[in-house]
Amino acid sequence: MSQIKELYNKLESGEQYNDTAAIRGVEVMDNYLVVKAIANKFLDANGLPVEDNHGTILTQATLDTSRYMQYNSVVLAHHNGERPVGKVTSLNMKEDGLEVILEIYEDNDPQVYNQVKRGTLNALSVGMMINDAEYSEVLDAVIIRSAELVEISLVTNPSNPLSFIEAVDMCSLGVCSAIRSGNPSNIDKEAFKAIIKDMVDSGELDLAAPEPEPTVEPEPEPTVEPEPEPVVEPEPEPTVEPEPEPEPVVEPEPEPVVEPEPELEGYDITPPIVSFEERLEEAAIAFSNKEGEFTSEQVNLLTFIVMNYGSIDSAVKKHLES
Repeated sequence: MSQIKELYNKLESGEQYNDTAAIRGVEVMDNYLVVKAIANKFLDANGLPVEDNHGTILTQATLDTSRYMQYNSVVLAHHNGERPVGKVTSLNMKEDGLEVILEIYEDNDPQVYNQVKRGTLNALSVGMMINDAEYSEVLDAVIIRSAELVEISLVTNPSNPLSFIEAVDMCSLGVCSAIRSGNPSNIDKEAFKAIIKDMVDSGELDLAAPEPEPTVEPEPEPTVEPEPEPVVEPEPEPTVEPEPEPEPVVEPEPEPVVEPEPELEGYDITPPIVSFEERLEEAAIAFSNKEGEFTSEQVNLLTFIVMNYGSIDSAVKKHLES
């Protein structure tokens, strides 16, 4: 707002100035571009019909613009009905082309606004409804006999190769770029003063109040995240395999050594073969000889007889019967 006040005071005092930097603050509100362009070129520099990229030829007499200007003089971006960027304020149907004055608003589409301002979006294309057309063998093209203008778009690649923007004027608060040129003679001073007066009356602008100093927010100190401590994985304890217990060694018991009985040289140890009768006779002699002592063999014989036969008589009787 300080630049607006400065510009107002200079206009009020009648001071001449050429400082364009001091008045750029005028663009802070209601910025828009005034664009002068050819929406569709009918004739080239040689006066010949211009054929567009679709193989069609349009003439001054065949394009009806009345309903467009009366009801919906919208300007689109790239024929996209969802991107209105401005409007047509003036339309002049000339013999060689359709000349238009557009207003492109920054708050509608900042991207398109800046592209037009910088000249990176600088061509136009018309959208129309064709009512009558015929093919010309002489021109090898379709001649449109009757068509109605529906919309005008800002495009990057126009169908009509000669439809381009011719001039762009930047405006704010109703004052266009004549102010930016630093030439006060081109400024409608009274109109500008009237705008300032309306802003003062509405309380939007106070010429007497000092401009507040801009508040500078301190930049926050960058937060330094501490580096995480490295995680040290504990080394695994070595696995000690238990040593296998040795199997006990069982010593085999030594086989007993049987010493052979020594042979008695000169003696016959083979017992004599004695018959049962002879043994009975010996037993009878031993039994009758009660006064003598029994030999061990006799005791054994007597014991056998008593256990098996009961008495010597029974043994003898049993033997004789057999």
